[in-house]
Amino acid sequence: MAKTDLKTDDVAAADQATTAATPAMGSLVQVKVAAGCMLVNNETGAYFEPDVATPVTVTTTLLRRLQDGDVTLVG
Repeated sequence: MAKTDLKTDDVAAADQATTAATPAMGSLVQVKVAAGCMLVNNETGAYFEPDVATPVTVTTTLLRRLQDGDVTLVG
């Protein structure tokens, strides 16, 4: 009988979900800052307003902030 590795299957499913949810570099998306975070918008130099959807261009910094949970995608 073939042995199935559930851990590998779970990791593959998680990677597929992450890839589908990751916006493309250079695209325009809207994000909201997590409550209590004081983050500078690198495009404007001003702080993000909490609970306000803000349009931003996807950069490596934004992808890291999404991964860290500092910002969330809106829409």
